[in-house]
Amino acid sequence: MKKYIDCLTRPKMIGMYLNEKLWKPFLELFIFLLICLLPYYFSLASTHDLYDSAVDSFRNDLLYSNVKTDALLENNKLIGTNEFLINGYESVVYINPNDKSLDVSKLGLTTSIISFCSDEVIISVSSITIKRISYSDLDLGRISFNDITNNKDVKEFRRFIGAMDKVFNEVRGLWALEHAVFNTLSIYVFCIAFSLISSCFLFLFNQKVQFKFRFHLALNSCFIYVLFILFVYLFRLEFLEYIGCFLAFVYAIRAILPILKIEVRNGGK
Repeated sequence: MKKYIDCLTRPKMIGMYLNEKLWKPFLELFIFLLICLLPYYFSLASTHDLYDSAVDSFRNDLLYSNVKTDALLENNKLIGTNEFLINGYESVVYINPNDKSLDVSKLGLTTSIISFCSDEVIISVSSITIKRISYSDLDLGRISFNDITNNKDVKEFRRFIGAMDKVFNEVRGLWALEHAVFNTLSIYVFCIAFSLISSCFLFLFNQKVQFKFRFHLALNSCFIYVLFILFVYLFRLEFLEYIGCFLAFVYAIRAILPILKIEVRNGGK
């Protein structure tokens, strides 16, 4: 607990923990990350929070997209000549009659993708497939995507959304698990990558400190970044993540300065 307090409020004291084994900050940072993400995990488990936001986003994507496509769902088969991608907040609707692979490189790691392929609906998070559901299981019948998105047939639109609610209900648990794993690991990996970059920059301040010690300092400085991730989920203010990242870098600099002062006092030895 003392280390957590020092790393969060007294960056000049971070250097006091350089003698510990290097695996300790890795483990402690991961534990601290899990604690700070508890509100996020609870929101994933909540029926009326992130899951419903994804469903609402999916509905809005379709309702306001004004898709111009000849994609037609008929006799449990999606037919047409062109594909269409509808982007929404953390969700993508991919109308894909020809079963082409979707390039997910430009999508977020936790983006939910609903792909309407020739024979089935595929639910995935980024490149990880969660569920495949045939059109016959959804009992959708004949549906024109162009009519749905232009709201030409309200009854069909409601029937279609009802089917999609069924899809989401079937994948709710896996969807939450995928998001939790992806977000936790992505933040953790970012902290490690950020520490590597910061430790290289710290070389400008003190060339005599070995890389492993500079990395150690930078890794312990990431505790403040993780704390701001907690604030992001509590207050829904995404810009706080950038403030946390900036503070982590400032903390790393302030952590190495006392070491530099000690060397100056000792005549650089």
